[in-house]
Amino acid sequence: EYLRESEYNLSKAQSMSHVGSWRSDPMSGELRVSDELLRIMNLSREETTPEALASLIHPDDRESVLSLMQQGTEQGNNYEIEHRLLLRDGTSKWGFTIVEPSVNIDRQIVKLYGTTQDVTQRKHDEVRLRNKKNELQAIFDAVNDGVIVFDNNGSIQHHNHICPQFFPEAVLSGGGCREVFHPDAVFSPQNCPVELALHGERVESSLVSVGEDNNTRYIDITANPINDEMGEKTRALVFLRDVTHKRLHEMQLIQTEKMSSIGVLSTGIAHEINN
Repeated sequence: EYLRESEYNLSKAQSMSHVGSWRSDPMSGELRVSDELLRIMNLSREETTPEALASLIHPDDRESVLSLMQQGTEQGNNYEIEHRLLLRDGTSKWGFTIVEPSVNIDRQIVKLYGTTQDVTQRKHDEVRLRNKKNELQAIFDAVNDGVIVFDNNGSIQHHNHICPQFFPEAVLSGGGCREVFHPDAVFSPQNCPVELALHGERVESSLVSVGEDNNTRYIDITANPINDEMGEKTRALVFLRDVTHKRLHEMQLIQTEKMSSIGVLSTGIAHEINN
């Protein structure tokens, strides 16, 4: 009864983890497989043979898988391999197989124990994740503003190709919000846009910097929090826009309006003096 209970628990564990097990005897050709392996391979127990299992390995992966199996059988080496399966109904799956030979005192292989896990969903998730990463990276690089992502400690995690136009590469590669926005301060002040964003606030501010050429630059800053799914490690997304030309143009317009006002005032005074 204890053995039946143990086998039942093992069967449930394999079903939940999508891991099938098998055992073969190289000398007699005997093969024993678990129910979960049959479900993965879409085979019945009667039609399960070493040849049938080998035929389900994808043609492009079959040579490498069988070569490793032969090497493990001859030398008694453990191995693991990720490979594709092509089932008889045309379904394609990904499997992760681990094989452990059992040897006797004479170093002869007496049994081969293997487990095969269905990792199809994981592989699909990895592909979707890579596609999403490539998509976000393309958007990240296509933005004409500087974009910096700060981790929950205020250190720079990522930045796009525009940021070196604002700050030295030495700052961007290993700095944090203090080196970027408050290089003269020992600690980040309370109005630091990154610190505020890390606490869940959206911040809009500006920065005036003097470059190595002694030219003044005006930068608009927008900081947004990036919430963590677990609600633990909030990050900060910061946009940097160079508005120097806009500010200089605005100051020129203000100066022009002042001169215009002085001209109108002077005309009025001259008219009064003439009268």
